Amino acid sequence: MTALLRGEWIKFRSVRSTWVMVGVALALALLISGIAADSIERRRPVETLAVSSTFVFVLLLVLGIQFIAQEYRFGTIRATFTAVPDRRRLLLAKTLFGVGVGLVTALVAVVGSFLVASIVLNGDGRSIPFDAHLAEMATGYVLVAGLSVGFGIGVGAITRNPALGITAVLLDMFVLESLVTVFVSEDVGSVLPFTASFASIPSNGGSSGLSPWYVALAVYAVWAIGLLVIGAVVVERRDP
Repeated sequence: MTALLRGEWIKFRSVRSTWVMVGVALALALLISGIAADSIERRRPVETLAVSSTFVFVLLLVLGIQFIAQEYRFGTIRATFTAVPDRRRLLLAKTLFGVGVGLVTALVAVVGSFLVASIVLNGDGRSIPFDAHLAEMATGYVLVAGLSVGFGIGVGAITRNPALGITAVLLDMFVLESLVTVFVSEDVGSVLPFTASFASIPSNGGSSGLSPWYVALAVYAVWAIGLLVIGAVVVERRDP
């Protein structure tokens, strides 16, 4: 497994688009937290750290999809399978590495957002209290980020096409789940993946029927694991 993880690291650092994706996610987190901190209500300064979550999670989902779907797109997956015949083990290595990237990226984003927001708020005589609520929010943020990459890898393994996978994810996130919530039931909508992921940030928990926030996180984890299991079956049974 160590050799497989090392191989994923080599692939990751040698592909420019992955660094661009991570860099854009971090830049957006810092930029939006600074803008939000300057305009947020005085009684809720801690919420500045959650404002950029949707943008970061979308980029990490796309990154997860590209982790495997790009190899199918360019045909390099054949060489990968030749070198590592155990496809499920390979997918596990990709998932572990990808989730690690998501966790680290989110952690850097949280710390950076906290520092940027603190600087902006200090200029106005305010501050972000480092309390239990902030710790919960940061924890939820980081865990959802890691799961988002795993979710994306599952989608990429199933679709084997970056454009198709990204389109499906964005369509579900911004259109289908809203339609289900409005026209079917809020209870049904609350257990859909991206509604649950949004509710997994403690400051957003009131917008979903899932409470407390870690219940929503568990629902999102089930979706991510389910997609990865389906993806493993697809990868095992279908030729590149």
